[in-house]
Amino acid sequence: MITMGYKAGVGTAARFIDGLGTVGVLLLCNFGDRRSMRIAGVNVGRHLDDGAIPVAPTLDTGGSCLGVVMTDVSLDARQLARVARRVGLGLARVGSVAHHGSGDIFCAVSTTNRLPRNASGRVTVELVADGSLDAVFTAVVDATEEAVCNALFVADTVTGVDGHIAPGLPVDRVLALIDAPAMGTGRARRRG
Repeated sequence: MITMGYKAGVGTAARFIDGLGTVGVLLLCNFGDRRSMRIAGVNVGRHLDDGAIPVAPTLDTGGSCLGVVMTDVSLDARQLARVARRVGLGLARVGSVAHHGSGDIFCAVSTTNRLPRNASGRVTVELVADGSLDAVFTAVVDATEEAVCNALFVADTVTGVDGHIAPGLPVDRVLALIDAPAMGTGRARRRG
């Protein structure tokens, strides 16, 4: 799996929403081009695209990202479909634009309101009101962004078929870039 020219793979992250529950995101990351990479709001990709590190060979920059959102927040199928779509917004934070040819697939599952297989008649379920979904949407976007970073930051350089190299992210360079002052339009944000 190649993400923005670097070795990636599976990344995970979660957020706890006070009063609602937990949202977890699992991603198989395989998308984007290096020049678009953003970490902590900083376009580090344009600074890494200096030819010092080879770019892993890919067929295109679209790739395919698979995302699964798991939550214990009480949501129905319609709400979960809306939650799943927010994964794409988290990918956009790190630089994905879902290029032509991108085969992104996202789904969301709630572990609440489980009924026995032999249940019949009427049942009562508890759901979070649509007016409270913004906190869930925010958690999904934040956790997705972090899951991509987690996949990139821990993947080592690998050599594959025919000697093709997928370089690991130069973590020290990235950390220096997101801590550097005035990279374009003001001081870089730092996550705390």
